[in-house]
Amino acid sequence: MRSRKAFTLIELLVSISIIALLIGILLPSLASGRERARRVVCQSNLRQINAAMWNYSVAEDGHTPVIMTPMTNGTNATTNPGFGQLTVADSAIDPFDADRWPDAMPAVLAAHGIGGAEKAFVCPSAIVGWPKSGGKFRFTYRDAGMNQINGIPSDEGTYIRETFGMLDGRKLDVTPIHFTGNPVADSQLYAKAASTQARDLVLRQTNGVLLGPHDGGMNVITRNFDIEFRSQEKVNEELGSITAAGGVRF
Repeated sequence: MRSRKAFTLIELLVSISIIALLIGILLPSLASGRERARRVVCQSNLRQINAAMWNYSVAEDGHTPVIMTPMTNGTNATTNPGFGQLTVADSAIDPFDADRWPDAMPAVLAAHGIGGAEKAFVCPSAIVGWPKSGGKFRFTYRDAGMNQINGIPSDEGTYIRETFGMLDGRKLDVTPIHFTGNPVADSQLYAKAASTQARDLVLRQTNGVLLGPHDGGMNVITRNFDIEFRSQEKVNEELGSITAAGGVRF
């Protein structure tokens, strides 16, 4: 009797079907696992930035860094450029250009634990970032510089300064916020409580929905200097309603 040394056509088709089925089952899990890993890397980057800010505060008698950032909406591509402007050149908003932006986050934190670790400013899942013209992103976080949100410093104590521009040299403040029961006052207190020292850049889609890099959500350094993940629903709740007032566009 001759021994069979090959699959029959039916056996081969069955084997291919089983392999395809296993791939279909495993691929979503693998993709989800890769995104969880990227989210962890992003949080690790924010922890490095967070630690550098704390180191700065130790050296500066408990004060936060004074940040003037190009990661704003801006008002004029020549005199007041910002990342959110569609026509602004990448060279005008280079956060690593210490001559043009001496008070941007990389320059200010360079001596406090970040140094030359440029990769700490890049989220591996980023969908928006600098440079905008192509190539690998080198900066993908929106820091709460004192010139948020339109590139011009707002008055100390104002809603915009307290909610978006907190890296202005103030004393570190991690005290809890107590709500008053007044709906108007509490709405501003809620915004302040939800504010961030730095966060992932988000993309505003054509239908008005904000999309973060982590399954629609984003990582943040909170007002209290904790690292936190916020879902896409939370992102849109916090940021989606303020554009009419000149707020977050990316």
